[in-house]
Amino acid sequence: LFLSPVASIPGPTLAALSFWYEFYYDVILRGRYTWKIAQLHEQYGPIVRIYPFEVQTNDPDFHDEVYVGANSILATVDHDIHHRRRNAYANYFSKQSIQKYSNVIHATVDELCNKCGELTQGGKKVNLIHAYTAMTGDVVTEYCFPKSYGLLDQPDFAPGFYDLWISILSNSHVLKQFPRCFPLMLSFSEWFVDRYLPDLSVTYK
Repeated sequence: LFLSPVASIPGPTLAALSFWYEFYYDVILRGRYTWKIAQLHEQYGPIVRIYPFEVQTNDPDFHDEVYVGANSILATVDHDIHHRRRNAYANYFSKQSIQKYSNVIHATVDELCNKCGELTQGGKKVNLIHAYTAMTGDVVTEYCFPKSYGLLDQPDFAPGFYDLWISILSNSHVLKQFPRCFPLMLSFSEWFVDRYLPDLSVTYK
C-alpha cells in the first residue's frame, strides 16, 4: 500500500491492496470493472491505481510515459526496433490493404442481407445477434486465415460460434483471477464439465 513504486497514484485502497477489488466487479458483477474504472477516473483524475502493481490512464498524451516496455510493438522505445516491429504488421493494416479488402466486406454484408431476406420471406425469424456474429467471423477469418469459416452458410448462422465467444469472454474474468483453474479444468472429463460446470463447457470443448 505504501512501499510500492505506484503508491503515490490515487485510487481505491482495496484496489491497491489486492486483486479482489477487480474480482468483485469482473466476476461477481460479470465484467463491470471497465465501467468502474471510468467512474474512478471521474473521481480520482486521469491517472488511477487499479491494481496493486498497475495504474491506468485515460489521457492519450500520457500513454508513452506509462506504457513503456521492450517486448511489445506499441510500447517499444527505441525508434529502430519500433520501426522493424511495426513493418512486420504495417502491410496488413495499411489504408491500401483495407481498401482492397473492402470488396470482401461489402460482399459479406450483401450475403447477410440476402440470406436475411430469404429467411424473413419464408416467415422465419432471424436472430440478428447470431447473424452479425457470423458476418463478423467470416470477414475476420477470410482476412486472417486461408479461407473464411463460412458461418453465414451454416444453419441459423452458426449459433455455436456465438456461444463459444460468449463462453470465452464470460469465463476469462474467472480464469484471470484463478489461472491455475484452466489446466485443472483440462484434466476433467467432458461429461463432468457438462454436468457440473455447464458455464465452462463450451470453452472447454
